[in-house]
Amino acid sequence: MIQQIPINPDFYASKSVTLILNMLQMQIEPLPVPKIGVFMNKAKPYGGWMTKESRYYWDSVKAVSDN
Repeated sequence: MIQQIPINPDFYASKSVTLILNMLQMQIEPLPVPKIGVFMNKAKPYGGWMTKESRYYWDSVKAVSDN
């Protein structure tokens, strides 16, 4: 089962992903760590694609999540 973390496409939400992942790791470290998926909530597409701002925040979250 994948645990999901919804975030808004803004500065504070993208910075909080690091805190959330660290907190989860500390709470469940002795157990197998579940797969965690991050999805962007309220991201408005423009012409079927993310806006530059949403893409920037998504790339920030992806960089943190990949580590």
